[in-house]
Amino acid sequence: QGDTDYLIQMNTLNNEYRHTLEDAAQSQQKIMKSIEKFINEENKLKETNETLKKQLLERTKERDTLKKENKSKQHMEEIAKLQDDLRKLQKTTSDNEALKKQIEKQDDWKQK
Repeated sequence: QGDTDYLIQMNTLNNEYRHTLEDAAQSQQKIMKSIEKFINEENKLKETNETLKKQLLERTKERDTLKKENKSKQHMEEIAKLQDDLRKLQKTTSDNEALKKQIEKQDDWKQK
């Protein structure tokens, strides 16, 4: 009877130990799946980060190009305004020369 009780007790412990090992294996599988899921999420985030970096670089280049184009446009507008001012000044100078000649002619006529 003693040997039978001992064998039953050993069998019970063995079954409990096997269940514990099975539970541990299941827990380990869950942990491995969680780690795999975490790694996948991390990789997705890295890809998203790289994509955002590229987009930022592109937008920065676009912004710099627009700034240059805007400056060029401003310079062209300034040049056009200066050219217009120069034409007006030349016309005024021409008009003044014509008036000066008229005045000189009148002075000559008065002196005669």
